[in-house]
Order: sequence, then C-alpha cells, then structure tokens
Amino acid sequence: MRDGMETFSQGYRLFGFNLTEEGIWYREWAPSAAEVYLTGDFNEWNRRSHPLKREEFGRWSVFLPNNEDGSRAIPHYTKLKVVIVTPAGMELMRNPAWSQFLIQNSDTFLYDTLFWNPPPEWTYQWKHPTHVPRQEALRIYECHIGMASNEPRIGTYAEFR
Repeated sequence: MRDGMETFSQGYRLFGFNLTEEGIWYREWAPSAAEVYLTGDFNEWNRRSHPLKREEFGRWSVFLPNNEDGSRAIPHYTKLKVVIVTPAGMELMRNPAWSQFLIQNSDTFLYDTLFWNPPPEWTYQWKHPTHVPRQEALRIYECHIGMASNEPRIGTYAEFR
C-alpha cells in the first residue's frame, strides 16, 4: 500500500479545526465519550451551547458557520476547551487533541488552547516550493547507535549495522 503511512499521518486534514469559506469544522476522536462539546471565550464558556455530533468510528464533529458580517465564529487567539462527558456523566474539560497553539497559564501551570487563525498579513510568505517530491527509497530520520546492543552497555556501529 503506497500511501498507507502518508495518508495515516495526515489526520490534521480531518481532525481539529479546519477552515472553509463558510465557517469552521471542528472534529475530535473520542470513542468512549457519551457527549462532546466545544466551549471557550467565543461562547462565554457555555459548556452546552456547541454540541458535537457523533459520527462513525468514535469521531465527533461540529460546524461553526461564519458570522453574518463574514467574520469567523471563533476569532483568532480565542481560548477554548473541549468538554468530554463520560458514560457515567462526569464532565472533563480538555485541550483539543489537535490543538495548534497552546500557552501555559502562569497561575495554574496548566495549558490552554488558543484558536490560531492569524490575519493573512501575519502569514509567512514562502520563497521556495513547499512540496518536496516523494522519494522511493526509505529515509531514516534518526537512529540510536548506542542502543544496538542486547547487553547492558553502549553498542557499537558494527552491532548496529
């Protein structure tokens, strides 16, 4: 299967926040959840105003259409969380699994997700093509030579080979 790992590694194209001309799709994978909601500054932290709809294979989604003036339903740099309701009824507030930008709260030391959608003038303008042709041969990103031994010692290059 030629595109197996490449396709598998592109979950961000489906999950998390995905922008369209009409609005924002938010999708989360929570197979054991009884209910899922999106909350944050954009809805005054109302935990029940934006329910996600259950889909196949543990996926949940909600579509947030643009405002009447054409602006996004969630403004750039808005703090938000996902509310997971367990089958026992417990509410868990979590950062979305596919968050693109998080900051650490200096009071609680917990992390908060911020919706990242800067204006176009803030976007880096690429000077070179961003697509690199796919190579046919295996490329190894990193390897740990010293861990090549079955003995409790640092392995050699020969053992690794």
